[in-house]
Amino acid sequence: MKIEIVSKALGKVADVTAPIIMKTSKHAPEIALGCGVAAMVGGTVLACVTTWKKLPERVEEKDAELNRIFVKATTEEKVKAYSKMAGKVALDYAPSALMIGGGVAMVVWSHSRLRSRLAAVGAAYATLEAMYGEYRSRVIEDYGEEVDKKYRLGIRDEEVSYTKTLKNGKEKEVTEVCEAVHPDGNGYSLYARYFDGFNSNMHTKSQEYNFDFLVRMQNACNEKLNRKGYLFLNEVYDALGFEEIPEGQLVGWIKDGDGDGFVDFGLYEARNADARNYIDYNGKETCFVLDFNVDGVMWDLI
Repeated sequence: MKIEIVSKALGKVADVTAPIIMKTSKHAPEIALGCGVAAMVGGTVLACVTTWKKLPERVEEKDAELNRIFVKATTEEKVKAYSKMAGKVALDYAPSALMIGGGVAMVVWSHSRLRSRLAAVGAAYATLEAMYGEYRSRVIEDYGEEVDKKYRLGIRDEEVSYTKTLKNGKEKEVTEVCEAVHPDGNGYSLYARYFDGFNSNMHTKSQEYNFDFLVRMQNACNEKLNRKGYLFLNEVYDALGFEEIPEGQLVGWIKDGDGDGFVDFGLYEARNADARNYIDYNGKETCFVLDFNVDGVMWDLI
């Protein structure tokens, strides 16, 4: 009976402590980093206090000892006096040295732990990217590239009605099937973005002008890639006026690598079914779908 009671009590303790241990392990690098910095600061302050308070005392003790034996002191006795003082000084500074050393060790451990986690995330992402690439290859093989593009970017064929002005000046209601995207409803496909009237860089209702702007930005990004040798996706997002994402600081392009080695926006014109502030000359809400051909995780490519 007692064994069962103890076993149940231990089980309840384990149930309570297990989530705490897991969360502590999850945030261990941050905790170690904070403790390490605090330990180094505290050790430095303690060393300063020791220098201010105890070091003068040790110097006075050494001077008094040398004065006492000065007349009869030999070189060996002087060495012993200095060694004795050095030993006491070392003991005085030992706590601060231990604090600083422990702080450095915790910071190094934190860095090592975060680096290993980053490597694990990069490996998991590379595996997922490879699986996704194989999936797309099968879709292209069975259904073709156009179907793959529509599935990947969330493009659907929808009927749209609008008023069209004819050459004789009369207006006519027209209904036609258009390729449409729903950015607000479907979200983004991997790194794809929708360049529409919600983007501050779209200043005109001329699709030709906007297409020319995107082509010029694509050329500028390729020039930057050729100059630097590498380019992060977030750098392209920032140039185009899109919000940066955490993944954008991991993936990008390498000039001399196994990827394409060049930046391609994958320009694709479609109707933005959710937009209401950009109407083209045919009365339809239009946008450009940008699908970036990133080479992969930068750390694996460099």
